[in-house]
Amino acid sequence: MYCDTWTPERLERVFSPGRRLDLLVADRERALRQGLRQTRILGRSQDDLALDQPRPNQPALVLGQALEVTVLVDDQGAPQRYAYRTNVLDLLDDFPTPDGPRPALVVMFPRCEDIYATNLRRATRYRVSPQAPVTLLWDQAQAQLIDLSVKGLRYAWSQGDPILTPGESLDLVLMIHDEKFRVKGRVAGVYKNGERTEVAVELGILSLDAWTSLQELIQTLEPQGEE
Repeated sequence: MYCDTWTPERLERVFSPGRRLDLLVADRERALRQGLRQTRILGRSQDDLALDQPRPNQPALVLGQALEVTVLVDDQGAPQRYAYRTNVLDLLDDFPTPDGPRPALVVMFPRCEDIYATNLRRATRYRVSPQAPVTLLWDQAQAQLIDLSVKGLRYAWSQGDPILTPGESLDLVLMIHDEKFRVKGRVAGVYKNGERTEVAVELGILSLDAWTSLQELIQTLEPQGEE
């Protein structure tokens, strides 16, 4: 969906050095959105953007790779994600930055007509209240669950917890009605939401018992949106 709220000035402001972006690798044949990667803008050269090394960096991106570049911006107090499509135009070993030369990925700088509204959501999310009969355990410590779905969850990162990076694997325990289920997770992103840092986790394939218990649980929770 094309957005008519974008101007050249807004493009300059949003796509400026330091801005964090999320990249989705697009399958060339079916235009499917695949692995999520996080990066930030290093700088601009005419009609191109130089991006920091995306994380995770495996498998490596190659010249010509189709990408969907997405950015989360504040639209009148409400976060909204926008995107545009481009390709990997170049791979640089030493793009100059104030901190010294860095490897960079080069993509197209968008035009106003390239921008459209989007999201990264694939399943309905459900808000987890303190009274909900579900607990998330990671590294034998309880984490503050924010919301969950059949495909993933979000929790609040606490001071002292290990620093996580996108793509990192996690061994988690979901306790639903006092029954423990061991599940595999993968860090999809680490985001700042006001003063709180949130960790988004993509869940692996669940056992039948865990899947059934999770389905029963979410029927008692309040829908929050989609993931």
